[in-house]
Amino acid sequence: MNEGLLPLADLEEEAIDLFDSVVGYNYTDDYTLYDTLNLEVIPRYQKLLNELENIKPNTEEVQQVHDIYVNGAKKQYEAMMLILDGIEFQDVSIIEEANLRLAEGRTIIREFQIKLDALIEEYELEMEVDYDVEMF
Repeated sequence: MNEGLLPLADLEEEAIDLFDSVVGYNYTDDYTLYDTLNLEVIPRYQKLLNELENIKPNTEEVQQVHDIYVNGAKKQYEAMMLILDGIEFQDVSIIEEANLRLAEGRTIIREFQIKLDALIEEYELEMEVDYDVEMF
């Protein structure tokens, strides 16, 4: 399980750190947010999604947990794309929809973390990746 996820943890962390650097308290202006998302965050996140979709777990049980993570990551990606649209069209309702998708993605990824932890405990595995990272 570690082999497929370990290289992606750094990519995920990079994308999250870049996203966090331009939102919330770190927000400066729409131009900076748009450029950072478009040129740095989204390409990394797209690569993360592509790599996640290429991982083929050996068991159905692990596949089901993996699918939860992929679904959460897709929600996050959709939200980022909506943020770009919201900025481009200066439409607050699109940004609000993006924020809802971000929240949905966080909820799904927390579900993944809980189920992954249960698998690790059930099978007495060791996981070298810390998935307690707060997603967006």
